[in-house]
Amino acid sequence: MNKSIFQNSINNTPSNTIFSFLYFSNLWVALNISILAILGAEIFNIKYNYTQAINLFLLAWISYTWPLFITTLSPQFTPITSKELYFNKHKKTISFIIISIILFEIFSLIYLKIFDKNIFNKLIILGFCTSLYIIPFLNTGIRQINFIKIIYISLSWAFISILYLPLYSKETIIYFIFQTCIIFLITLPFDKKDILIDAKLGLKTFENSFSSKQLNFIKLFLTTIILICIQSMSLNITPIGLVSFILLLIPFSKKTWYFVLLDGIPFFQFIIFKLMK
Repeated sequence: MNKSIFQNSINNTPSNTIFSFLYFSNLWVALNISILAILGAEIFNIKYNYTQAINLFLLAWISYTWPLFITTLSPQFTPITSKELYFNKHKKTISFIIISIILFEIFSLIYLKIFDKNIFNKLIILGFCTSLYIIPFLNTGIRQINFIKIIYISLSWAFISILYLPLYSKETIIYFIFQTCIIFLITLPFDKKDILIDAKLGLKTFENSFSSKQLNFIKLFLTTIILICIQSMSLNITPIGLVSFILLLIPFSKKTWYFVLLDGIPFFQFIIFKLMK
């Protein structure tokens, strides 16, 4: 493999800033995934407890971390991306944390039964889908399918946002579409960040297959759907739609803080919702 194509990624070695720690450790993305589920419960006025919130955070971190970590254990593994460099550097510490959390979650989910059967079944489905995104050692997974990467992430995150909600409610479906479109807009810049790596792997993505004009049309189309969803719901989701649009208007940057900000949109949605409630 010609690693020169990845030079920008390698040179962007994780620094010792708080932004780097949150982004490269996957703690920030895990926090925002768990917040999506809690936000949905808050909007629809469904009860949850903080024990469940903590467990959702730990499960999200495990689901995002274990495929990459397992990949770093391969004798043939060569770090390419900044996140791979980070995980390779902290391999022993991460292995201890992963094993500890897995044991804790088995105890919590099976013995303590902190989630009811409905939510537990949804978590099983999410866990199975997550395991297909990247399959360690086999160099395959859903991520390797053309155009599917950010669609899959958008649908998965949106499904987490309705974890506590009744699946067949009209309001739930509208909210699911609303969050799917927002998350898709969030993930487009990540496609742009990975454009050289995806191209080298022969992977077609929205960023390397569509012109700027076509991408702007997609963004406009999704924005229109978001606005329709806001108008169609009886519950007030205008503030979280507004804060999402404001953050998405920030010009693209290759700096770590920019991607921390994008991953953090659910966090800002939650803060705005609580302030406006």
